[in-house]
Amino acid sequence: TWSCMFHHNTYGSVYALTLSSGFKLKNNILIGINFYRYSGIITSKIKGDNHGRDSDKWASLENSLNGMNFRIGLIFKRKKINLGFILESPYKMNVKVKKSISEIRTFEYLFPNYNQTKWNMPLIIGAGICFKGYKNWKFNLDLEKQQYKKSDVKLCLYEFGGEPNWKDIFIIRTGIELYPFKWKNLPIRIGYAYLPQLYASNISEGKDNRVLSYKDTEQNIKHLFTTGTTVKFSKFYLNIGLEYSFLKWRRDYNTYIFVKDDYTESNITLFSEIIFNLK
Repeated sequence: TWSCMFHHNTYGSVYALTLSSGFKLKNNILIGINFYRYSGIITSKIKGDNHGRDSDKWASLENSLNGMNFRIGLIFKRKKINLGFILESPYKMNVKVKKSISEIRTFEYLFPNYNQTKWNMPLIIGAGICFKGYKNWKFNLDLEKQQYKKSDVKLCLYEFGGEPNWKDIFIIRTGIELYPFKWKNLPIRIGYAYLPQLYASNISEGKDNRVLSYKDTEQNIKHLFTTGTTVKFSKFYLNIGLEYSFLKWRRDYNTYIFVKDDYTESNITLFSEIIFNLK
């Protein structure tokens, strides 16, 4: 039987300190701008296994990240239709690397060949429309394009599905808000998002248990479904909702045997938000 060659764990977060401001150019034209200061640490660790023979061998890769950019948005409001536009500046995330490894350096080949690098973050352009219809129902459609440039950044010591392909991404989000109940202040919202990923399914070629090359096939797509409502009180609003998403990925691996990998990721999230009215 095959055993785990090693165990791999990647964890961490990147946070943003945000400064925002908005202006009303005219009664029906609003403009807003956000400034972001990003920082965080992402760590990737490998611990050997191989039937216990490599249990004392390990490697750790710590990435410290920081960067700055801005986003500007414009809303044009009419009685029945609102239009919106966004532009988020491209920028380079600074990445500094800290490497650690066991005395027996079995996993050294997984380290990147740099101690610091730049991660090219995309130019983001978006547009949206909100249409207000009969009995205050609303229909929303948002389109967003993320334009990527190739980066040599490596956040994970081992990418099971291959490296990112840095293709441009086109995102679609749509939703509807209805008031189906007699209580006019209890809306029902239903939404869907089409979210292409930076990774693709692939056909891999290798020797024994090591992938030597691969060819991307279809792009991986995450599908996100949401539903929610808002309960209004005298001094605050309570937003509650439910999200469900799934992603499928496929790899055909040719080595001295033929392996078919089919991977499905699904997530269910319950979220809530409280908004206070200070007027």
